[in-house]
Amino acid sequence: MTTLIKKIPPAIFAMIMAGGMLSFAAHIHHFQKISTILFITTLLFFIVFVILFTLRAVLFFSTVAHELSSIKNAPGFLTVVAGCAVLGNGFAAMHGAYRIADVLCVAALFTWVYFVYSILIRISVATPKEGENAMDGSWLLFTVATQSIVILITTLLPHLSMDANIILFFLMGAFLAAAFLYVMLTALILHRLFFTSLPRQEISPTFWILMGAAAITVLAGTGIAQAVEPNPGYSDFFSDFPAAGLVVLECGLHLDTVYSSS
Repeated sequence: MTTLIKKIPPAIFAMIMAGGMLSFAAHIHHFQKISTILFITTLLFFIVFVILFTLRAVLFFSTVAHELSSIKNAPGFLTVVAGCAVLGNGFAAMHGAYRIADVLCVAALFTWVYFVYSILIRISVATPKEGENAMDGSWLLFTVATQSIVILITTLLPHLSMDANIILFFLMGAFLAAAFLYVMLTALILHRLFFTSLPRQEISPTFWILMGAAAITVLAGTGIAQAVEPNPGYSDFFSDFPAAGLVVLECGLHLDTVYSSS
């Protein structure tokens, strides 16, 4: 049993992300029975994974710490963040269980802060370095995790007691930061694909996250757009949102140029 727990991959919560999104898609298309079955199954898996993930962190702390320092494995921990957010969005949008969604939102925010800072600090000080060729599409989970929190909070926004304008300010900042990360990380990943040797065994399904990260970014943007409509204080700012997106794109392209020429 302990061997099985030790072998659990950091990205196991991707199953929660997939199940939650399928459940929500079935709900939108009015397949309520399928949606309910998928949601309950996802919730059961989530509970089991939380228990196993916690046991693994306690029993095999050194292994987990090593994975947090690995360019290839560390981003997988961010599926915990996205899993909490996707499940929370399901509770709020499909079942009106806003208190449970609030708890999952807090869990998503806490794990985001912990894993993002742990990963970046550990990789920065790690010796020896794995090298840029260890990077794959899983690094776009930084964008996916951030945008999933943005989507959850926009869903909860009408039911929060805080000033909506303040929350929207931070949501827009998080959205733009995640969009910039998408452009920057995609430039690095494409540079690896096109300008460095890539062994066949390194072509993994994680590169599909390039499309998933773009899709969730669009979804987060539309959620913010809908949240802004009842808050006229942000109408002027939001009218310049496309321009802000172009600035992010321009910064990313400039970074790619500098990186390619170095």
